[in-house]
Amino acid sequence: MNIKNRIATPGPGTIPRTEAGSTLRQLRLAVKTIGRWAGIVLPFLFCVPVAAQSQTFPSKPIRLVVPFAAGGGNDLLARIISQKFLEKWGQPVIVDNRPGAGGNLGADFVAKAQPDGHTLLLGTNTLTMNPFIFAKIPFDTQRDFAPVAMIATTPFYVVVNN
Repeated sequence: MNIKNRIATPGPGTIPRTEAGSTLRQLRLAVKTIGRWAGIVLPFLFCVPVAAQSQTFPSKPIRLVVPFAAGGGNDLLARIISQKFLEKWGQPVIVDNRPGAGGNLGADFVAKAQPDGHTLLLGTNTLTMNPFIFAKIPFDTQRDFAPVAMIATTPFYVVVNN
């Protein structure tokens, strides 16, 4: 039984056709009104905390630590995004290469830095693999770091000699 038959047939629990059309119009109007208000109010609710935060960050130059030697792919990527950060934030971004121990030296430096968001690590898959490769590392990957964004992906290949 479809809705038209139910509304058209008078009986208990049904709405006469004249009232049904009026009720549906009122419901549609209410939904539109709520939608308009939500469209106006919600963006401001979300922007206020972000706007307040963005006025104070960054308050000093950003240090972007690359845990590998200068001149490699990670260093190149860091230098490209540091320019974009400078344009966006108006604060210089210092690319700090700290190679050694499979990326552990640079990661340890960031783990011990003040947690104010002004020291960033350009982490790679070594950050998740090193706890299983090295017997002891001076930081806890899950406790000491918070992911911010994935900025690139790298394909890996397995090849054999033919």
